Amino acid sequence: MKNIQYEHSNIGYQLDSQSEQVTTETAEDYTNEQSISDNYEYLNNIEPASSVQENTSIHTAQTNRSELPTKSVFSSDDIARQLSQSSFGYSVPQEANINDDIEVVVKINPSISIDQLKEHLPEGQQITQNIQISRIVEVRLEARDFDVINLTPQRQIIMGDQDTTWKWSLKPLSSGPGKEVKITVTAIITVDGEKAERYLDTYVGKVNVNITTKQRITKWLSANWEWAWGSLLIPIVGFAWAKYSKKKKKKK
Repeated sequence: MKNIQYEHSNIGYQLDSQSEQVTTETAEDYTNEQSISDNYEYLNNIEPASSVQENTSIHTAQTNRSELPTKSVFSSDDIARQLSQSSFGYSVPQEANINDDIEVVVKINPSISIDQLKEHLPEGQQITQNIQISRIVEVRLEARDFDVINLTPQRQIIMGDQDTTWKWSLKPLSSGPGKEVKITVTAIITVDGEKAERYLDTYVGKVNVNITTKQRITKWLSANWEWAWGSLLIPIVGFAWAKYSKKKKKKK
């Protein structure tokens, strides 16, 4: 009877040992499976080098793109919409005498032809052509061999149905051929709400400045009056006075 109980006891022990071994093996297998699962998940979360490089390139490109200057909303079409065709002409005298005032005239009229505009210009070197203008136009005159006086505003609003006229009074400062008169035309446009200048063209007229004999003598005397008074006028006055005195004595 005791032997049977012992044998049963051994069997129970063996069963308990086997059960504990199975339980231990099962725990170890679970731990290994969990470790493999964690490693697999970790490996899946690691990006390839090429992917990292690609993402870095995209980020750099996005950063560089954000640093690029924004494209201006103002284009050449915006300028073109502010410009229109018009007849343009100017007149510059071909000849002038020194110290005499002359007049230079510029006219713009978008409602007539250049041939019609030519009839509105004074005589002289008349140049007419079609140009692009804006609503406001500035015309400047430069002539270093002349004393220049502006007779009209340099910047004017263009009237659509009549002449817009610029005038200058010029007085030659020296004689000689081909004295240049430069006329610069500029369109005034609007860019981003601000007034801006757009250069159109520059025209050059040439004036032959002459000097008459009387003007030459007058000019020389004005420049050398001290020498002339001492060297010429005083002897002439003295000679005239001596001659007058002789006549007076003879009468006595």
